Amino acid sequence: MEPNRSLSGNAEASDARQGLADDENRMSNAVIAVAGDMGYERPLCVALLSAMEASRGRLNAVVLDNGLRPWVRSHLSNEFKKRWPRAELTWLGLKEGALEGLPCGLQHISVTAYARLKLVELLEPTIDLCIYLDSDTLCQIDLCDMIKLPLGGKPTGAVVDFAVPFLGSPGGIGYALEESSERRRCPEFNSGVLLIDLKKWRRVDLVSRAESFIRKWGAQIQSDQDVLNHEMAGDWEQLPPRWNLQLCAPSKDLVNALSPSAYHDVVACNNQKCIFHFVGSMKPWNSGLTSPHVRAYWTAVRTSNWLPRKRVFHWSLQHLVMAVKHSRFARCIR
Repeated sequence: MEPNRSLSGNAEASDARQGLADDENRMSNAVIAVAGDMGYERPLCVALLSAMEASRGRLNAVVLDNGLRPWVRSHLSNEFKKRWPRAELTWLGLKEGALEGLPCGLQHISVTAYARLKLVELLEPTIDLCIYLDSDTLCQIDLCDMIKLPLGGKPTGAVVDFAVPFLGSPGGIGYALEESSERRRCPEFNSGVLLIDLKKWRRVDLVSRAESFIRKWGAQIQSDQDVLNHEMAGDWEQLPPRWNLQLCAPSKDLVNALSPSAYHDVVACNNQKCIFHFVGSMKPWNSGLTSPHVRAYWTAVRTSNWLPRKRVFHWSLQHLVMAVKHSRFARCIR
């Protein structure tokens, strides 16, 4: 007896419609979040606008404001409304002194990095998922696809830190772990791009636990990444490297923290659309940086309408000249 192809086709169509409805529901209950202060105003605009552009304006966005100047807020709000009139941009101001005194052992990181710990408190309870982006990221991949990634019941999805692949690696949180602890070999994630299940964060009381860790270890903590990794050690979902391609010299131990397919993805990502993350103290806006992705960054600055075209062109040309000089010098010393 032949199967009823009509019924089978109707069932497949129904499943497809249900899948689309589920995706739309996830996106309606999700936001992109960035945080910034006066030191990262332009990068914040580039990070958010590039993320919205790559996602075709299908997600709402939130800015955690830790002292941005009024004209910056106005510029970003105007650009956002002009490009994506159906999307919502919400400004959430941090209370004065809310992050004061939090430990930062790295010069290129400010206390605003801890603003992501305020997401649970500041976002509406109806928001289930949040994609948090550091201001030194450049997004070229649709974040709606990131929203669909399964977290396997974990509170957070993230990418392994390329420079500090394990909790016990140099630069990790070995100071807070026993020498014999198995947790030292747990992978460490980079906190610059996070897919956060806000309901799960609330359920496990992650923020209160993080505050306890900060009180205990104080000045030994280098950044929010230490705090989050300690509280979620072994309890986070590892995402493919394309969702946070960190532009830095990777640790030799990175190959042991990633699956073979994920390690291959690191190499392939340089020629694919992904989220580029300019980690460390050298940024695209610092003189002398010769990353192949600097041109893409300056293109994003230009399209953000942050500055007059002549000024951006001048800076882009300056970086190109320095890159050529660096290339010639590198050839001379080989």
